[in-house]
Amino acid sequence: MIQRKIFQELLQDLSNKEITLIIGPRQAGKTTAMRWVEDRVRKQGIRTVSLNLNVEVEQPFFQFQQSLLSKLRLEFGNEFGVALH
Repeated sequence: MIQRKIFQELLQDLSNKEITLIIGPRQAGKTTAMRWVEDRVRKQGIRTVSLNLNVEVEQPFFQFQQSLLSKLRLEFGNEFGVALH
């Protein structure tokens, strides 16, 4: 795997409270980048949840902001965690 500059930038961006979306053409490495970040975050003992808009059963979470927030509350409760999309 070729490490890209964006990998480190994604890790640094996790300190922001906003949601970061990664978009791009098929086979560009979006999922690889997210799995790399998820692995690093989990090694720090932080819980994660990964959602993928291309997975049909996960698409309803992206229809409305409240749907996504409800999913995150269900996964994390009041604990700190990182959601990877």
